[in-house]
Amino acid sequence: MSDTSSGPPASLVGTVALPKGSLSKTLQRRDRRHDPNQRTRAFIGDLRNDENLIIAQFHLAFLRFHNEVVKRIEADPRAFGLHRGPRHRAERFEHARQLTRFHYQWLVVNDYLKTVTLSGIVHKVLVGGLKHYKPLPTRGRRELFMPLEYSVAAFRFGHSMVRGAYDHNRNFGKRLPGQGEGQPLIPVASFDLLFAFTGNGFTRDRNDPSKSIRSPFLNQGPTLPFNWDIEWPRFANKADPDEAHFARKIDTRIVPPITQMVNDGTAPEIQDDANKPLRVLLRHLARRNLLRGYLLSIPTGQSVTGRDGRPGPDAGRAAKGQLRRPQRRS
Repeated sequence: MSDTSSGPPASLVGTVALPKGSLSKTLQRRDRRHDPNQRTRAFIGDLRNDENLIIAQFHLAFLRFHNEVVKRIEADPRAFGLHRGPRHRAERFEHARQLTRFHYQWLVVNDYLKTVTLSGIVHKVLVGGLKHYKPLPTRGRRELFMPLEYSVAAFRFGHSMVRGAYDHNRNFGKRLPGQGEGQPLIPVASFDLLFAFTGNGFTRDRNDPSKSIRSPFLNQGPTLPFNWDIEWPRFANKADPDEAHFARKIDTRIVPPITQMVNDGTAPEIQDDANKPLRVLLRHLARRNLLRGYLLSIPTGQSVTGRDGRPGPDAGRAAKGQLRRPQRRS
């Protein structure tokens, strides 16, 4: 969005002070403007980016970073090799978007990937080049793509790293040194609360746990209450001795809340009693992953066992359920 409430557009994102005619007539209709769901939900392409508070706050951080980049460029375009004036506004916006994207990608490669992989792996790929997946030649260009084997299968390892509750801030977590006396409101931010306090939040139906009730920000207002702002230093300090401030180790186990995702299985057409088994399935993240892999014809773990020269679990024993079941996490 571009904020044109005063003066020329500044190419800021996340603003809602739009001039008349900026939004489609459908969105401007009175019934839409006064629909609570339209007032709280983010206008984004993928609502999963607003499905829980930690991800929503992460996106907010990058929205603010983008807007700060825009302000720096608008203040002195020539310092970025750009031109002033309304004719070059789109060029300046594209440059701000590119700088924001580059910073995110740099963090992914140089911080995230180097944290979750063995020492030297990232450097080996960067220096030695791609071995398994390469950009596809498209119309004279080499376009990057994300293989289904990665997005639907391999990258799902991240689900085992998710915690069942988080030390979110001084109100919903621990009081850190220098944050005053007294006890927090609750000792941790539970999974259900983190999924409730977004503009697309749901709460569990007490009469039927397979159903959810749309409750943006737990019906406490049209925006996030101030005491739910995340305190990022709790998550960004790698020297922190508190293990609760880190992701769980990568393994074959998931926390119980992931088997009962409150924001899934909420489509109106499946809320009858006959579709209860489907709602239960959709709320179980691991089962939904398997279903998605099946529908996209992704090879099973048993079928690829031994293909890379490494021994794996016996497929026959796995099919009969004879392999040891991992313990559930709390």
